[in-house]
Amino acid sequence: MNLHVHNEQAPPRTWEQFEELCADVFAAEWSDPTLVRHGRAGQRQHGVDIIARQAGTWPVGLQCKRKARWPVKHLTRKEVDQEVAEARKFLPKLNSFWILTTAPDDVNLQEHVRLINERHSKRGLFHVHILGWSE
Repeated sequence: MNLHVHNEQAPPRTWEQFEELCADVFAAEWSDPTLVRHGRAGQRQHGVDIIARQAGTWPVGLQCKRKARWPVKHLTRKEVDQEVAEARKFLPKLNSFWILTTAPDDVNLQEHVRLINERHSKRGLFHVHILGWSE
């Protein structure tokens, strides 16, 4: 018998807690003991909060975007575009870039990211992934 339990957790209250949670989850999920948080608050990070290795692919950049639950704040296309543009400046060149957010999943943003990936593929740039809080 296969039992699936849906359990919704409230997102962390601070961006620091969200970033720590993302680092812990991805280090465990990708079995990456080398995963590190990049820099500190106030430093220019070129869109990357966490640097990781995924199945031999390095560097993988993760950007954590905590959004308010009340009133509900959504991640915007403009924010995605800004983070992707910053991530293009990261050195060494990223192989993959993840945007992780406490905002609700959004079909329009997912489509926007697919179109970014289409352009990036033609230019030999990194693949972008986006995960909302439900994911």
